[in-house]
Amino acid sequence: MKTCIYLRKSRKDRDRINETIEETLRRHEEQLLAYAQKAGLNVVEIKKEVVTGDSIAVRPKMQDLLEEVEDGLYEAVLVMDIDRLGRGDMIDQGIIANTFKKSGTRILTPDKEYNLDDDFDEEFFDLSAFFARKELKTIKRRLQRGKLKSLQEGNYLGTYAPFGYDKKDKTLIINEKEKPIVELIFDLYVNQGYGDTRIARYLTERAIPNKNGKTVWDRTTIRNIVRNPIYIGKIAWGKRGFSLSEQGKPTSKLKDPSQWLIYDGKHKAIISEEVFWAAQKLSKERYTPHIHINKQLRNPLAYIVKCGACGHTMTIRTSKGKQDTLRCYRHCGGVSSSYVSIIEEAIICQLEVLLHDLEFSYDYKAHIRNVEREYELLKNATKTIDNKLDRLANQKIRQCELLEQGLYDKQTFLERSKAVATEIKETIKKKAEIEKKINQCLEDINKVKTTLPRIRRVREFLEGFYWESDPEHKNQFLREIINQVIYFKARGAPQMDFTIDIRLKF
Repeated sequence: MKTCIYLRKSRKDRDRINETIEETLRRHEEQLLAYAQKAGLNVVEIKKEVVTGDSIAVRPKMQDLLEEVEDGLYEAVLVMDIDRLGRGDMIDQGIIANTFKKSGTRILTPDKEYNLDDDFDEEFFDLSAFFARKELKTIKRRLQRGKLKSLQEGNYLGTYAPFGYDKKDKTLIINEKEKPIVELIFDLYVNQGYGDTRIARYLTERAIPNKNGKTVWDRTTIRNIVRNPIYIGKIAWGKRGFSLSEQGKPTSKLKDPSQWLIYDGKHKAIISEEVFWAAQKLSKERYTPHIHINKQLRNPLAYIVKCGACGHTMTIRTSKGKQDTLRCYRHCGGVSSSYVSIIEEAIICQLEVLLHDLEFSYDYKAHIRNVEREYELLKNATKTIDNKLDRLANQKIRQCELLEQGLYDKQTFLERSKAVATEIKETIKKKAEIEKKINQCLEDINKVKTTLPRIRRVREFLEGFYWESDPEHKNQFLREIINQVIYFKARGAPQMDFTIDIRLKF
């Protein structure tokens, strides 16, 4: 009987708490091979699940096994216990049962053989799965409570320390060699206008080592660093969501950061919150168009140029032996297409003029002074409000004393207490509005301080490097400085007779 052995460490192995996953799987492998030899089974494959997790979605070897069982590669699958296959939710159990039943594949354990075509065995399998799920729910509730308590205490629950830190006991300590690189990554991203890919290339070209000691960086690593609140002293939990695709395949997907559970960590921050949230804002603004694997981006204006008639994106149209053109994605008929090269030249020419005018008309120092003056006025206003809140709090205490002394009757006390409470509520609301304006001032000050240097760097790149860059790098550069370009050209107009309106990000 062609048999596959499936190995996975279970919570039933918790009596051997000091045993590693590899040691547990090795021990189980020896036991099952001995059983297979005794039972005369032909073992053709051994799958070792080193990833922990109850859901099929997080177990790649289980996903492979189900596909192979569905294809009829095995007559039987041998496991230590029936719940090694899975004791997740009822959907998972249904997928497992249906896959084995349709293919006629048997499930073997050292204690019992399951043939799901047999009504009794199917009933027994369902019953075993039911009790396994009940036990799992109880265990998971205990673990979740323990994890939640540990997170609330600021402990780091990850297996490995993120770049910039080392793991020590239940928390993280700053790695002084990696710390400057984290600071550099955020500086390049927030202040220098670099994107994920460009930062990865920058670090790789300078042979800067990553966490594994290698000198090759990729954009995913950079994106994970930039989006990780660990660097402001926080701990994020529940980053990934698990689900089934329309085909019934388990999948996992990174959740939006707004859905993560964030806790205050015990570890020290490397990056200020101001810089981190500026990075998150930029991350939302920057979007990288999808490029099929083994293909290079051909259109330097991808996702930038919008149709002046309907507002939809202008996309590239290629034709053998002809120049590439830009046309409205929706084919709305409101604009006529033009050559990509001509539109690109027009954008760069207009961009150079805009940046030149912006640099020499930008009253940098006066703008800073105005914002800083407003900031000081707002800070003084918060001090005045704090003093008022202290006075109102003392007034409430005094009212209670007068009630106790019999100088206030109950009705008078309630009326005056209510009036003070209303005033406190309004004052707190006013303070919140002022604090919001203060935060806006801080953002404006940071923006003003970085705008002029950024304009100069952009002009330098345009003058010295833009036309030598490939379409992908051109596109990345343009998307970092341009929100969108509104394009309009009347139907039947000559090739050069179009207008563009550039909307900058600064």
